[in-house]
Amino acid sequence: MANQKQTVGVRTSREGVLTLFEQYRERLQRFLYARSPRPQAAADLTQEVYLRLLRFPPQELLRQPQAYLYRIATNVLHDFNLRDRDDCVSFDSRAVDELADSAANAWLDDPADRLSVEQQLHHLLEQLPAAQRAALLLAKRDGLSYEDIAARLGVTVHAVKKYVVRALAHCRAMSRETATGVEQ
Repeated sequence: MANQKQTVGVRTSREGVLTLFEQYRERLQRFLYARSPRPQAAADLTQEVYLRLLRFPPQELLRQPQAYLYRIATNVLHDFNLRDRDDCVSFDSRAVDELADSAANAWLDDPADRLSVEQQLHHLLEQLPAAQRAALLLAKRDGLSYEDIAARLGVTVHAVKKYVVRALAHCRAMSRETATGVEQ
């Protein structure tokens, strides 16, 4: 601990921020590595801490720079975890294609089976949030492009893609539950 000097105050000029950041970079990275659900992102998160530190008004005095750095790191980690939780949807296109093939064959069977499949599909669609249901129906039933769907729904193309993927993932999970007889 003799070589670790506690900085009492640091001016937030570019040079002061860089010096402060370099002093704590390795410790911040270890801190983020230990707390991140994806440790391989620790270097990127550390860089984000530096970028946020640069937002501090120039020539201000940071009285407790170490505490401020770790507060920024905690906020960066929190934001990363929120984005990671919201954006993480697994999608297996092969499984969706298989489900689509089996659904197409179901229409060839007798009317009772067709009614059962229609009811199951209706039940699945009812469980989806309105935006996901609309995006899925416009894409699969109406054959619209993501750009057209985005224009109709008043959202971005990225949001449409996310809605469709999440809707398909939900339908896939529910189909698996139905097939195995497990109810969540």
